[in-house]
Amino acid sequence: MDVNWSNHYDKIMHFMEENKRRPSKYKVDERPMANWIKHHKKLFRYGLMPEDRQERFKKLMAFLTQFQRINQHAYVSSKLSEKARNGKNTQTYLDL
Repeated sequence: MDVNWSNHYDKIMHFMEENKRRPSKYKVDERPMANWIKHHKKLFRYGLMPEDRQERFKKLMAFLTQFQRINQHAYVSSKLSEKARNGKNTQTYLDL
């Protein structure tokens, strides 16, 4: 596995564990991490990601689901976001 890819992966995982949120595309110092995630989502979705990276990337994606965004400033827990995706009481999630 590529050392550069592993370094980016580790940096993003450490960031999310420490900050309890996803990297933001609105903050200049976090934007490269957000772009890295976006780029690799596309590679994964189109089947272009090398197999040796896929398992680790699946773990990253599972970890990302814990931090669902309401907007660029607020996150909700995965249980609340599941209800929001189903269209139940969306207004209550905006009032958090």
